[in-house]
Amino acid sequence: MLAFRIRYLLGRVAAADFACGNDKNRVEWPPHPDRLLCALVQAWGDLGCPPAEHELLLRLQSPLEEPSRLPVVHVGTTTADADVARVSFVPVNDNEEPFYRDPTTKRDKPFSMMGAMRIGRDRKERRFVSRTVDLNSAEPHAIIGWPGDGWVAQDYDTAARLARMVGYLGHSSSVVAVDVTDAVPPPTWVGDEHGTLLLRVPTDGRVEALERAFQAGHRPPVGVWRPYGRPKPTPVSRTTPWSDMVVFRLVGGPHRLPLVSSVRATRRLRECLMDVFREIHGEDAPEVVSGRAPAAANGDARTRSPHLAFVPLPDTGHYHARGHLLGLAILLLRDLNGEERLRVLKAIAPIKELDLGTAGRWTLERQTLEANVQGLLPGTWTGPAKIWATVTPMAFDTDPGDPFGAVARRGVALACTRVGLPEPSSVALAATPFLPGVEHAREFPLFRPTLGAPCRRHTHVRLEFDEIVQGPVAIGSGRYLGHGLCRPMPYGE
Repeated sequence: MLAFRIRYLLGRVAAADFACGNDKNRVEWPPHPDRLLCALVQAWGDLGCPPAEHELLLRLQSPLEEPSRLPVVHVGTTTADADVARVSFVPVNDNEEPFYRDPTTKRDKPFSMMGAMRIGRDRKERRFVSRTVDLNSAEPHAIIGWPGDGWVAQDYDTAARLARMVGYLGHSSSVVAVDVTDAVPPPTWVGDEHGTLLLRVPTDGRVEALERAFQAGHRPPVGVWRPYGRPKPTPVSRTTPWSDMVVFRLVGGPHRLPLVSSVRATRRLRECLMDVFREIHGEDAPEVVSGRAPAAANGDARTRSPHLAFVPLPDTGHYHARGHLLGLAILLLRDLNGEERLRVLKAIAPIKELDLGTAGRWTLERQTLEANVQGLLPGTWTGPAKIWATVTPMAFDTDPGDPFGAVARRGVALACTRVGLPEPSSVALAATPFLPGVEHAREFPLFRPTLGAPCRRHTHVRLEFDEIVQGPVAIGSGRYLGHGLCRPMPYGE
């Protein structure tokens, strides 16, 4: 493998995430492979465009049809602070006239005074976003590597000459030192058509496109986005329709959101995603997002196919758990891939806010790295495990009469098989929760599938399977909006 180690010398990453457009309120982290390639192309130009370095750059382009050849990314545990957006007013180009035409009055007005000197210069607002990293870390802040065994000593020497000329990644204040290595730790992110993180990658023709843009005096064109995911662990035998989680942390807001209000939050998150689809693509959200199929003859438009689920991530499962919402997550389907997956991820990227009306407004902070809060880690909710318990009560598809009787237990077993799980070997039902921090079932509002439909009775559930199950697990009516969300439990609990 040919890999580039990146160290941020000023302890600050200053590179805006392209997915936010001109808002520039989120840092690009981890650094995208295409950003590194652009920096290497600039280094090649600074060296006088030598042919050996140009040949290496062409080899760093990855064919789109071969995900295994996409660069891998490793990031250390070096991030210290959250993203910080700073607004500055910077001067624009000088103007010969010390006046400007007011667009409202259509009259000339003088520019503001700069000390005792009036000059023909205006100032424009610009936003700079950055994140601090640990300067004292012994490991590089990021490593981007190109897989393959065909790299020879000459390639490493050529790459090292380019790497030494790279001065910054992103903004000019994002000063870096880059070197070359063939020893790469286990990657944090790998190309995966089922992944949840979109990274810009260098593809065939990218170097030529950058050369043309430079010759024409244009900004570099945006590269191609490809999904990345965590390296997959050893597969288990039974899984649910969902595989990956897109996690958002709830930041700000007037108060803590209680777990019992989770359905209001997940419904609003679903509406936000559908609104973005209309804005970006000019069409209604597809069936895999909305859960709505074209209306049938009987007027029932509900889809019979699995689709995205929107779930709460509460503070539960430990002694001091308070049960409030730490964040929200979108569960992506296991078989959602190709262009359809890209469309969904591109629609998720701009979501930055959750407005619950009278309940308050929150910022949604996308979690792309290992969070320092256990409840926001995907592994907390995906297992694998044999024993699972609900954090939100499971709503029955049909009324069992006695919510704790034999009919109710059969209904729970049927709910498990509907999401691809085996029948549980043991089912325990109770109104009181099985996990600390979870509210009593009576505190949760009953789930109503649609306006005018009857409410569904619900209860807390503890499931035990004979085989290991890979989550995330959500069962029962309302599973697509967070009802019946389960968390794995340690053996013996």
